[in-house]
Amino acid sequence: MPELVFEILSEEIPSRFQQDAARRLKQDLERALAEARLPFEAVATAVTPRRLVAFVEGLAARQSDIAEERRGPREGAPARALEGFARAAGVTVADLVLKETPKGRFYFADVRKTGRPTIEVLAELLPELIRTFAWPKSMRWASGSLRWVRPIR
Repeated sequence: MPELVFEILSEEIPSRFQQDAARRLKQDLERALAEARLPFEAVATAVTPRRLVAFVEGLAARQSDIAEERRGPREGAPARALEGFARAAGVTVADLVLKETPKGRFYFADVRKTGRPTIEVLAELLPELIRTFAWPKSMRWASGSLRWVRPIR
């Protein structure tokens, strides 16, 4: 299984922030990978005065596929409502199943989403992780909107 080394190089991080930053990076990365449906074995972090590093072991090559059941219109709904629901769910009207619920009979669609390659997901996930990382004290550096404890190199 692939591994990931995620390193952020910056100017010197104050010593009182270093250990807490490593702990929060581990928590944030584990949470982000789980939300992105990217299975992994372990996350470890390390920190030096100028680097914040995360190591992810056993990272899956693709996201997990998911199957979900989406509830649609009630029984007796107009045909246009069924067609619109089926189109939005990516199935045909013939694929819809009528099921009994505590609120009445509804049409349901089985929706399956295929996982994307890990590299595509990480390209979105890691920059967002940096943008949302919280420091006790941070500043905007250069002309961008990124807030970080010291300038990132």
